[in-house]
Amino acid sequence: MVKLIHRKNAHLRWLRSALDDLRAALDSDRNHRQSCLMRVSEKWTKYDRVVEQLLGIQIKEDPETKEIERSTPSNVRLPKLEIRKYHGDPHDWQRFQEEFSPGDHNKCKRTRRVKFWISSLNGKDDEKQLVEALCLPKICQKPKLVPNVHRLKHLTALQLADDFTGNSGAFDVLIGLDYYYEFVDHKIKRGKKGEPVAVHSTLGWIICGPMTNEKEDPTFFSQSVKVLYAKVDGQLDEAIRKFWEIETIGMMDDSDKADIDSTRAVQNFESTLQFDGIRYTVRLPWLEDDAQLPNNYHQALSRLQQIERSLKNDPHKAAHYERGMREYLEEDFVEEVTDRTGYPGRIWYLPHHAVIREDKTTTKCRIVFDGSAQYGGVTLNQHLDVGPALQNDLVKVLLRFRRFRIGLQADISKMFLQIGLNEQDRDVCRFLWRSRDVQEAPRIYRFKRLCFGLSCSPFLAMCVIRHHVKKYQHQFPEAVNEVLENMYVDDLLFSADEEESASEKVAQLRKMMKLGGFLLTKWASNHNEVLADVPFEGVTDESSNPMLKALGITWNAETDELSYTIPSNVDPNTLDTKRQLISTTSKMYDPLGYLSPYIIRAKILFQRLWQQGVDWDEKLPDNVHQEWKKWKLELMDIPEIRIRRCLIPFMRKEIRRLELHAFGDASKLAYGAAVYLVAIDKDGKRTVNLVLAKAKVAPLKQVTLPRLELMAAFTAAKLIAFVKNNIGIRVDELNCWSDSEITLCWIKNSTQKLKPFIQNRVEVIRQLTSPVLWRHCPTKNNPADLLSRGSTVKQ
Repeated sequence: MVKLIHRKNAHLRWLRSALDDLRAALDSDRNHRQSCLMRVSEKWTKYDRVVEQLLGIQIKEDPETKEIERSTPSNVRLPKLEIRKYHGDPHDWQRFQEEFSPGDHNKCKRTRRVKFWISSLNGKDDEKQLVEALCLPKICQKPKLVPNVHRLKHLTALQLADDFTGNSGAFDVLIGLDYYYEFVDHKIKRGKKGEPVAVHSTLGWIICGPMTNEKEDPTFFSQSVKVLYAKVDGQLDEAIRKFWEIETIGMMDDSDKADIDSTRAVQNFESTLQFDGIRYTVRLPWLEDDAQLPNNYHQALSRLQQIERSLKNDPHKAAHYERGMREYLEEDFVEEVTDRTGYPGRIWYLPHHAVIREDKTTTKCRIVFDGSAQYGGVTLNQHLDVGPALQNDLVKVLLRFRRFRIGLQADISKMFLQIGLNEQDRDVCRFLWRSRDVQEAPRIYRFKRLCFGLSCSPFLAMCVIRHHVKKYQHQFPEAVNEVLENMYVDDLLFSADEEESASEKVAQLRKMMKLGGFLLTKWASNHNEVLADVPFEGVTDESSNPMLKALGITWNAETDELSYTIPSNVDPNTLDTKRQLISTTSKMYDPLGYLSPYIIRAKILFQRLWQQGVDWDEKLPDNVHQEWKKWKLELMDIPEIRIRRCLIPFMRKEIRRLELHAFGDASKLAYGAAVYLVAIDKDGKRTVNLVLAKAKVAPLKQVTLPRLELMAAFTAAKLIAFVKNNIGIRVDELNCWSDSEITLCWIKNSTQKLKPFIQNRVEVIRQLTSPVLWRHCPTKNNPADLLSRGSTVKQ
């Protein structure tokens, strides 16, 4: 008998530890069972979002047994199909009860049927299987023996479904014969007589058969053990999160940062920070001073072996990987550990992997250390305080980058690695590595610098930068201001209206940052003369390719234009499903809203799919499919869009007047707003540029058109206030426009008694903008009309 159980392996992150008790049983029986490592990919359904978690799974090859009940914590929701009772053979039910949940044999059981996807750890979408399961409090007892597959020669070269590390837990999933042959095929690997057999499946090589216990009599057989991973589509989840974060910029009130310095994390940082005149050194911000970590050496070893196997098939990546590790040693970022003992409970090994970016001009290979890797239910990151968010708002930085004629950008070279890590915390940043041509055991290293991959690293790095530059408030006031206001993580973007002031800022910034052990590099500007004093190696070479990245937006420094690129992970030829629709849409990076009239069309289609109850992986209905195909074809036109970076094309002393104009409009499908800057020079020449735009779909609950027009005006008021407060230059005049007479009446009439929905929004509009600023604009002259109705890319 072979069973598969839950184990707390750390190959993937758990999104919720609350799923520890999840048990799913699929049509199965009690006769022949196989042990196998599988990974469940519980994706999105129209009912709920499913989260990532380790699960155990058991496969049984008998079609007779009915579906089995399982219980689920109340805070975990799989799509419920129905509730029903078991009315099968009472003897079958009694046998079932005796093995799986003793006692209470004679009662009919109410079961909940659920549905989810199962796929392999490295599987493809076309290999996943949609299964249905009934719920059961407990499936059966866990096995007593974990097989040592590394001693079985016929298994060592196979990509097994599990590496057999970690601790075992209880069963979670039981699969019956009706699904069994959806996973396995005819390939079998046999060893000697009495050894387990490997069966190939879409989920990897699974193991079944007898296993000898080396510590007992060789005739003793037990159950081989495997693990199942349940995960969300991580990339899609992250893309959606970032997409909605950008959507809310300019619409949410700024969080109160006045008391950031009083937070526990900042206070601990200030009290433990050290500076030796060359480099800053920090302590890790522990949530608990007495936090205890298990020894995850074997997990890190297993992950390293997986990496080594993958690198054998990719010599190019292997060369980059080895070069990156060698650089860590040569630049003294890490040190070899000679004494493995360390302080008990404060030793942790970080798994790692490489991210190759061929589009990068400097660091093409970044080795990422996984501080969220879980072992025994524990991660390093869960013990660390991430601290308050200190990075600047991305859109605010972009607004100020667009102000004046001269645009400049730079970044801090290897910012995290320029900050020292206190020796007391280095043993929790250990990792394993060995060269490709070395057969000895992996060597143990640990970080001497702040590690990329810890949840607290961005906070600590920003704390160090802020602390450092504030020391030079009087010596380099303009440089300090640029760093505090216009640095986003390690990227610095700013603009200047005169060459002389720009050159001076560059000199101050380089000198000030060098005093803290930081090197500003990859300098670029549309006026190269302001970088004349920067060493050649510190300037981006634009001769071969003038296209640069400015916080994700393409900047052509030669023409001083911004443009968009199609994300590399967006494929216009993908299968047309609701999942692909939202995946493609969420990857459209547009923080300033220039693509809003185009993107809103996809949002409207997505909302229509929700209304029609289309599941995530169902084929799109015909009424949506044709419109979606047209939308995807227009992706190829996006790189043709060109936007002037500079909002004020003349020097500040030549400005006569600056005006901001906000326009709002709505339709039954969507509403939106756009803000324009009008710059007038001393000769009366006017320059008009779109600054920021937002478009939103109308609520699912039907709302009258006048109320939608009010929501558009509300959006316009929010955006114009956001731009005025953050563009960093005095604005002489504000004007707000709407083509709805009803909306204008609500805003201007302070004596009229309004319903709460209307009154609440009108009050915010009046707080942000004076009612006298609001004017009527004919629909044909309202540029926000494109936002409410959508348009093609070429329009």
